[in-house]
Amino acid sequence: MALLGAQATQDPEALYNRVCMAKLMQHVTQGFKAMPPRGLCMDCSTEDYQAINALMVSKPGR
Repeated sequence: MALLGAQATQDPEALYNRVCMAKLMQHVTQGFKAMPPRGLCMDCSTEDYQAINALMVSKPGR
């Protein structure tokens, strides 16, 4: 059952991954600690960052 408009899911891992990716995108676009917003690439689109993040997540440890 979903509460307060939250999505109900039968797959906790998928929900965790969506939340982590959303937080990562927030850090990329807004900056985090010493990391500047958008990595100082103002020409990069949200889709560019999503593609890069997906690539990094698919190849951990490299």
